[in-house]
Amino acid sequence: MSCFGPDCYVAGDAACFVDPFTGTGLLAAVQTGVWAAEALLSATPLKSHRRRCGTFQWRQLAATTIIRRLLDTGWAEPLAAFLPGAWLFGWTRPG
Repeated sequence: MSCFGPDCYVAGDAACFVDPFTGTGLLAAVQTGVWAAEALLSATPLKSHRRRCGTFQWRQLAATTIIRRLLDTGWAEPLAAFLPGAWLFGWTRPG
């Protein structure tokens, strides 16, 4: 049985697509999958599960949105020299 839509305990890309350049998509997919199984087995409300996933991934989404816009405008390369690698790494990791 498969489930698609707003009444499903989602995981992985169904929960949230993270740009592959962050290197954390698989981590997010596995973690949200574990949480979906736990939520389903414990009858956790769907809204709570989705909020947990969103809280976990908000930083990744914000960072990738900014990076994608910088890439689209051509500002990514000039600004890259000024961004500390540790900062960029930290902001692309899930919470």
